[in-house]
Amino acid sequence: MKAFRGKRKVKINYYSFSSDEVTNRVIEIYQFHENSIIAYCNLRKDKRTFRIKNINKVALLDENYKIPRGWKPESIILSK
Repeated sequence: MKAFRGKRKVKINYYSFSSDEVTNRVIEIYQFHENSIIAYCNLRKDKRTFRIKNINKVALLDENYKIPRGWKPESIILSK
């Protein structure tokens, strides 16, 4: 994905199954998986796993980000 390669923030419209609501979020993508994305969520101020099928809209932003030094995929539970 262009946003991940360029380390650019992305605005998404996301449906959360657990809360049954749709929210707009700005995320910083840390890693891709087949059906999900691990990213820092600026709304929740934490790393989250987003299911790709629950993302309704995507907008590439002009803001850049850096993945924190020493971050490892094991630092987040994929089912979060």
